Amino acid sequence: MGNVLDSVLQSVIDMAMQTSPYAQITMGALPSENGICMSASSGAANETFYNRSDNYYMTVVLNGKHHQQKTVFDALTAIHKRLTRAFLYPSGEEWQVYSITTISAPTYLGRQDDGQWLYGSSLRINFYWRNLNAY
Repeated sequence: MGNVLDSVLQSVIDMAMQTSPYAQITMGALPSENGICMSASSGAANETFYNRSDNYYMTVVLNGKHHQQKTVFDALTAIHKRLTRAFLYPSGEEWQVYSITTISAPTYLGRQDDGQWLYGSSLRINFYWRNLNAY
């Protein structure tokens, strides 16, 4: 199960990197200095079919921090725009992403003692999870 979820998340990170953010997007919940990260927070099947394949969703958090407030806000906003307005989404042998929606737009979370601005948001990734044993 984890391999499919990791593959879906990594493919979405790769898609988000197409916005050319100020840092490499890593997996995790808390970004490093001047960093951006994405982490799965929940997920479940919306619908299960007779062949035991699923329409599945995964909720992810997208967090960033930077010493310039505008830089981190603009980067997260660009990522949301890219992911939610796409026409083509990634797929693998066992899964196919068919939509990504914003749950919570980028918002200010706090400012650290070192001056780093922390912003966070969340997305919902909807994908079809094929049951390879059914074929």
